[in-house]
Amino acid sequence: MTKSILSNWGAMIVTGLVSFFLVPVIIHGLGDFRYGLWVLVGSFIDYGGLLDLGIRATLHRYVGRLRGAEDREGLQETVSTAFCIGWVTAAAAILLAAIVAVALPPLLNVPEASRAETRWLILLLGASLAVLFPTRILGACLCGMHRFDMYNLAAVFAVGIRATLIVIALHLEYGLSGVALATLISSVLWLTFNWILVRYSDPGLRLTFHAASRQRARELSGYSMFAFLGSAGDYLRLYTDSAVIGRTLGIALVTPFSVAARLMEYFRMTLVGVAGPLMPKMSEMEGRNDQHELRQLFLRSTRWTTLLSLFLGSLLVINGRAFLQLWLGTRFLASYPLLIILVTAYVVDLAQYPSTVALYAKGRHKALAVWTVAEGVANLALSVVLAYRYGLAGVALGTAIPMLATKVFVQPWYTLRVLELSLLDYGRAALLRPLMLFVCFLSLTWIMVSRGAILEGIPGLILAISWQSALFVLLAWRFGLSYSERQRLRWFGVVHAVRT
Repeated sequence: MTKSILSNWGAMIVTGLVSFFLVPVIIHGLGDFRYGLWVLVGSFIDYGGLLDLGIRATLHRYVGRLRGAEDREGLQETVSTAFCIGWVTAAAAILLAAIVAVALPPLLNVPEASRAETRWLILLLGASLAVLFPTRILGACLCGMHRFDMYNLAAVFAVGIRATLIVIALHLEYGLSGVALATLISSVLWLTFNWILVRYSDPGLRLTFHAASRQRARELSGYSMFAFLGSAGDYLRLYTDSAVIGRTLGIALVTPFSVAARLMEYFRMTLVGVAGPLMPKMSEMEGRNDQHELRQLFLRSTRWTTLLSLFLGSLLVINGRAFLQLWLGTRFLASYPLLIILVTAYVVDLAQYPSTVALYAKGRHKALAVWTVAEGVANLALSVVLAYRYGLAGVALGTAIPMLATKVFVQPWYTLRVLELSLLDYGRAALLRPLMLFVCFLSLTWIMVSRGAILEGIPGLILAISWQSALFVLLAWRFGLSYSERQRLRWFGVVHAVRT
């Protein structure tokens, strides 16, 4: 898993840096209105991702489980069936984009002069989404094979091509259509590269239509139905805010909110980079019926994700204002209060990520799907109500409140019951060390910030993040990790040094 985590983080750093520098380029190249339109239309198109009906998450689980059971024939049929489903879904996405291109601009009150441009934007992004369905299925195969290095190589390749083409399109003043066309071209290249890497990783695996099976399709659909509901809830939670803002407060205000939301996306990417390899690993353990090891992996991974989410959340809160000013300019400091609200909820949400993976790996995700949908509906309703009263802060609160409610009062309790773990064991093994370390870190950071001189500009921000990170790593090494974990990390360092 260490290799997979390192490759995830490497890809995350590269894609994060590309996106970091690309966001201000797009904002300044398109302007607030057109960038807001880009985010808004993109949010609606992202809902088309629901058309995969949870098949990608299902494939993560089944590839790992079938590999653990050493069922080669079942693996061949499952992957081929999923790939065929991906192409059928792609056709449905193109049809849906054509319908949305006609209906959406009047619904969002897009000015008449911008409606033709908006329709082209929807069609091009819809085509990009269609290509992504078979692409993501191939990526899920790579992840299920524990080839996260290959998966991340393809993702970095696609992001680099997309960023290059977007910069060229903006330089040539092609506007929104040029940016959308760049996205489509990079998606097609990503599909091609994923195909090559799957064939390279498992030469014996054939993705053919005749290997698809109706029985496998029924088996996958039985699992994916509730994975789809969980995805639907996530989409309601993550992608409705832009629509609410565009409809109630104005399209231009989508831009400052999207800045805080984009930082939450980076936050989430960092945690998924660590926890992403858990799904195939836990699924393999479930396939071998090794419940003890699965529980131990769950406890260890929850401790790590809690540590990491508390650390990254602290960095965003402490340095967020200075970061926003340096990144996008003074006028985007209005995004900082939104950032504080969202960070509070996302810290708790992402700390619980291993529990979500464990429920999917054990096939006990039905209840998870139900409460995720309920959370998404509550998010949408609260955001609409609070937007009229509190503006952008109300939309952020509408996202944070339901998220905190489910991640504190529902999900942990259900997961412990499924894994047959006591609350005492969970608190002691997974949460006690991270929470104690967090209190100590915040106390020391407050003392050092209140007594020390603060440097301005980029050097000051780099210095602040550096000493805060060093302090947290030292505390984590001493108090966050067990003795056996420190010994394993020392041994890993020695072995790596010998190999290199």
